[in-house]
Amino acid sequence: MGRGMADLNQGWSSLSYCVIDNVFCSSCSDWFGFRWYDTRRQSWESVKGVRRLTEFAGHGIVKMADYGGKLAVFWTGSFRDREKTIWRAVIALERRNGDGEDEEMWGTVECVDPLLTIPTSYDFVRAFAATV
Repeated sequence: MGRGMADLNQGWSSLSYCVIDNVFCSSCSDWFGFRWYDTRRQSWESVKGVRRLTEFAGHGIVKMADYGGKLAVFWTGSFRDREKTIWRAVIALERRNGDGEDEEMWGTVECVDPLLTIPTSYDFVRAFAATV
């Protein structure tokens, strides 16, 4: 197995991930950071421009899904009494600096919203993208 495949397989199954327009994206261990896999460099690179999400940090696990070509990010937070809130952010992704070695992926946070309040005994397991 080459270096690229080793980097791709390293721990990704325990994190949230999805594919947006043929770009493989993953949450980072500091879960309000996001990465994308650069096939040219065969390495994970940071998505730039999404710092704003840190102000909404919760205590839950992040899940990601394709949302019409944008990155939808879901997490639990705002624990009160016996309830917790599921939050959502929508991030538009953009490649910058062409197709060269210095290519970057930038994210623009379009919205951050609380979606649903659920009992703390419930677990948020998956996020799916569906086309109807």
